[in-house]
Order: sequence, then structure tokens, then C-alpha cells
Amino acid sequence: MYPDSTFEWTSENPFYDPSSLPFGVPPFDRIREEHYLPAFHAGMAEQRKEVADIMESSDPPAFENTIAALERSGSVLTRVASAFFCVASAHTNERMQQMQQEIAPELSAHSDAIYLDEKLFSRVHAVYEQRATSDLDVESLRMLEETHEQFVRGGALLSLAEKEALMALNAEQATLQAAFLTKVLQGAREGALHLTEESQLAGFSEQEIASSKAAAVARGLDGYLLPLQNTTQQDSLARLTDRETRAALWQASVERSEKGGEYDTRSDIARLAQLRARRAALLGFSSHAAWKLTNQMARTPETAMAFLDRLVPAAQAGVASEGEILRERSRQTRANEPLAAFDWNFYAEQVRKAEFDLNEEDVKPYFELNSVFERGVLFAASELYGIRFEIRTDLPVWHPDVKTYEVFDADGSHLSLLYVDFFKRDSKRGGAWMSSLLNQSRLLG
Repeated sequence: MYPDSTFEWTSENPFYDPSSLPFGVPPFDRIREEHYLPAFHAGMAEQRKEVADIMESSDPPAFENTIAALERSGSVLTRVASAFFCVASAHTNERMQQMQQEIAPELSAHSDAIYLDEKLFSRVHAVYEQRATSDLDVESLRMLEETHEQFVRGGALLSLAEKEALMALNAEQATLQAAFLTKVLQGAREGALHLTEESQLAGFSEQEIASSKAAAVARGLDGYLLPLQNTTQQDSLARLTDRETRAALWQASVERSEKGGEYDTRSDIARLAQLRARRAALLGFSSHAAWKLTNQMARTPETAMAFLDRLVPAAQAGVASEGEILRERSRQTRANEPLAAFDWNFYAEQVRKAEFDLNEEDVKPYFELNSVFERGVLFAASELYGIRFEIRTDLPVWHPDVKTYEVFDADGSHLSLLYVDFFKRDSKRGGAWMSSLLNQSRLLG
């Protein structure tokens, strides 16, 4: 069930051995792009052997030789995957994107080969069936239940023909998802609004105009460039007084990956929806949402939708009320012109200035990022939970913008490391998100 693979794999690769850095953090200063694929292939090969040893064991299935052994497997793969997907999300480039699309279907096939293996699942299921009499501690019992559920949700109960169909769906989906992420990132970069006249930036401060000029120069363009922020609404819409510029910026934002051409994601989204629906049906669910929510708080799509349905009337009422205020403000300056989506932030800022004497630009200097984070967020966490944060400058990071803090528990013992990477850049995917470089595990020490 596992494909053969050949690769170059030596001790010169930073992933060959566990990191020697404090707390086992990835040695980002030593990792080069050419290290990733050999490590991925070596990691998959290592885990294939470890899983084969579990399956071929002559000892009766038990928690230690099956569930714990599975949990211990794949250490190299875990090391390379955590570092690779961190960098691929936070500081990617064309080669990283190519590798992500190349490795995605391989990782999907590797995972399927584990979770769809009938012999392995029979051992996992045997341990699961004995759980009531196995005298496991609470944490081990939970891990057993989670492992068994992963196999079932992954298709372990399907027939051979159904498993083959599922593997094909998963492989295509993995490839499409990797391509989608690349298109979204590139679409946002290419969607930046290019302007030729400074007058089109009316309302901007001198510093913002200079920044727009520098952004254009960095791309080899004349004039001015407004890069797209991660959100649909663009911060600049609140300040740009030229309505045509606001309209163009709004349009660029909402159409960033829907303009046709190589970065258009619409066909990918449609195909992913089809693949997810087919996978859900194959696994016995009415929809992808029904499959996805079974082990989450809502449990069912109906529960999630009922929650949203209760929010809608209040949200609509709030928007309608605010909209009337903004329409009245717009009528004072532009008679008989409807309030458009790209006008909303602009007139909201006008109302704030007129009614509350609040200018966001005047307030901003009091909310400098490092001050807010260290004297606000971290201070509050320390006061609430007794934990303490200390900056670490000795640990390698994936980008100069990244800051690292060691977190100490109330008793002074090491609790964790916190990496923060706040700023938008063309090499970083959008949204507010987090991930783990190394997870806590008593089993793994």
C-alpha cells in the first residue's frame, strides 16, 4: 500500500536528528529549501517501517504496543512538517509553493495508507474494545478513543473499493487545497491597486502617500500602489476622499482571486466542494459539514445554522440603524447618491469625527503595537494567570519580524515558547491564525 521512494538523506540535513536547540525548537537558521523534500520522504519511510512493526507484532494488541507505539511513530515527519508548514504559511516563495503542491498528495497517500490499513485497524479496534477493562488512566483512555475515532472518520470501516475511491478523492483534494492557497496569496499580491496620480490619494497623510510610492517602486512601477490587506474591507477606505479611488480599491479587494487567469480560485472552490461532498457521502454523512462537525462543539450543521439564524435579526437591525446614520451623512455631501459598500467606512469615520470628536489617526500613536502587546496583552495575562514573559533573542526565527518570548509558569518553571509574527507581507497568508511548532507530550517527553 506504500509507494517506493528514493531520496538523499544524510546527517547534514537539519531534520536528521532532533533539534539540539533549547526546547527542541526548529533550527530555522540552518534549514534550507533543499532540506525539506528529502526529510519528508525519509520521515514517511521511517513511519512506514514503524507502522509495519506494529502490524507485524506477534504480541496481542495492547495500548502500549499499538496506540502508544502509533503515537511515537513519525518523529522525523513531525519535525519537518511543523517547520515546513510554518514557513509555507508565514514566509513562502515560489519554490516553497511548488514543494507544497508536490508533497500534498504524497502526504495524503501516506496518511490514507495508515488509516485505511485493515490489519492495523484491527489491532486498534481490539484495544478499543477492551477499554472498559484495560485500567487505563484518563489521558490514555482519551488518546485511545481519539485514535479509534480518527481511523473510523478516515474510512477504516469502508470496503476495499470504497477505500480506493476515498484515496483518489483525498489525493485530488490535497493537491487542489495546496494550489488554492498559492492562488489566494498571489491573487492578493497581484490585486494591489495601481494609481498614477497623487490626487487619487486625497485624504492620505504624507507618510501614507510616501509608503504607497515606495510600494510601487518596489514592484518596478511608476505612480502609487495600494497593497491589499487580508480583509475584504480595506483600512484605506476610511480616509480616501476620492470616491472613484474608493470604488476601485473595494473592487480590487473583493475580486482579488476572481478576475480570471491563473490566480482565479472559483473553479478550485467548486471542485473542492464536489470532492468534499463525495467524501462525506462515502463515509455515510449527508454533507461535508455533517462530517466535519461530528467531533466539534456544534455536532451538527443544524445546530450551527440555528445559532447563526438567531444572530441574523439583531445583526440586520444594527446594520440598518447604522446605515441610516451614514446615508444621512452622505446626503449632506453628495445629494441623491446611494450609499455603496465602499462608502461605508468613509462615512463612518466622518460620523465619528463629527459626533464624538474622534479621529482614529490622532489615537493611533497611543496604541503602538509593541506597547499594546507587551504592556497590554502580556501584562494582562501575567496579572490574570501569574505567568511571566521574557523576550528570547537567541533562538532562530523564520523572518526578522518574528519575536520570541519564553513563558514561565507562576512557580517560575518553563511553560512554553511564544513566537509572534504580526505584520502582513506578500510571502505570508492572510487571516488571524496560529499553529504549533512543538506540541506538549508527556509520552514523548
